[in-house]
Amino acid sequence: MIILITFFRGIPESLEEAAGIDGSSHFGTLMRIILPLSLPVMATLSLFYAVGRWNGFQDALMYITKPELYPLQLKLYQMIQQNQVTELMQNEGIGAVQVLPESLKAASVIFSTLPILLVYPWLQRYFISGVMVGAVKG
Repeated sequence: MIILITFFRGIPESLEEAAGIDGSSHFGTLMRIILPLSLPVMATLSLFYAVGRWNGFQDALMYITKPELYPLQLKLYQMIQQNQVTELMQNEGIGAVQVLPESLKAASVIFSTLPILLVYPWLQRYFISGVMVGAVKG
């Protein structure tokens, strides 16, 4: 929110005044001037939100009861938790259980981060300029 506020406060009023002199309405000024200028900050905030939602499994952990509806991150979390429990059981000699290899855990982590890694290169230029909006300029 701070990034968005900083960006919109940094837009000069002379742009809005020039659009008004040229006959643009408030809505036209918003659509033709303000929104095109705000693409970098919107892309930055969208990427922040998308990564937060993609990595969030807490909501699914609390609200979803059917295992077939679990998102990937929750399944990954459960797989790692089950692996820790089976390792404890095996160490205590409770039973012969099969332990999930570390390579499978690493592969599942890479698989879950792959969509974000594929989207980021296309949004990188917007992301960098959007993050720099709130930076101190010298």
